[in-house]
Amino acid sequence: MKKYAVIFMVLAQILFASNLPEPDLDIFFDENATSKQIDAGLDQILEFLSQNPHRVNDEYSEFNDRLFSPFIYNVKIIKTGKFDFERIKKVLKFKPELNYKFMIFTPLDAVIALGIDPEGKYKFDQKETIRLIDLLVANGADIGSPELLHMACNTEAFDIFSHLLSKGARDDKDVMLCVAGGIAIFMGQNGASPIANAPLDPKIRQFAKTAKFAEFYRDKMRYLEELLKFKPLSEFEAKDLEIFTKLAAILDSEDMVKFLLKNGVCKQENLQTSCENLKKYATHYDAKESLRLINEVR
Repeated sequence: MKKYAVIFMVLAQILFASNLPEPDLDIFFDENATSKQIDAGLDQILEFLSQNPHRVNDEYSEFNDRLFSPFIYNVKIIKTGKFDFERIKKVLKFKPELNYKFMIFTPLDAVIALGIDPEGKYKFDQKETIRLIDLLVANGADIGSPELLHMACNTEAFDIFSHLLSKGARDDKDVMLCVAGGIAIFMGQNGASPIANAPLDPKIRQFAKTAKFAEFYRDKMRYLEELLKFKPLSEFEAKDLEIFTKLAAILDSEDMVKFLLKNGVCKQENLQTSCENLKKYATHYDAKESLRLINEVR
């Protein structure tokens, strides 16, 4: 009897579900959609899943959207900066797989990327984003996604960056590049682009000694200092290290060179290539202060 009861329930679900329309995901990306329309669309998905729980991981459209995606990425969230935790918790009860990619994002990537404003800074309340990150991780999202730390750095979301590390994120891919690139872009915006021509434009090193640069530099370097609490410099991406050492030589930056030397460049055997690169670039760009510091250590 139990077997027949299960079969009957499955058949009843199928027959009843056939009367429900497929959820339309387009409304969630319509810039003209109202909050009321978004809420109605989310409720429609919840109703659909209540009768079709096996459809929770179905893919929709060429972007591999799933029925979970609109709960963390829709125009209402973009406009208000608020996540609808009540509805998110409801959809999580259907146990969606949370490590898929839609567009170019995993759900965790999307939660961070959603807060980027046109100037590249994070506009949402980072505490709310951290709350959602924890909720997704608790429900199976992989904290090891290779873009998380890089994205948090690029969006200047330091609290999120630090929290991701505390939860176990360790993939430093492009984090040092984020810092070095951010410094280079900032200098360019202030008329001192560190283009590696020979001879170097004097404005490059002049601007690198200003209080304005020092303040920006300290803000960007927080990301590397925080990352170093969890992994040594020797485990950073080699190509990123080379770009950073080259920029340090171009600027003849005492702070950047001291940072490298303090964290083992020119002392640790597995960082000798970086040490040689630093010396090579410092010689090439006649970075006298950098060479003095290197020679003191060696």
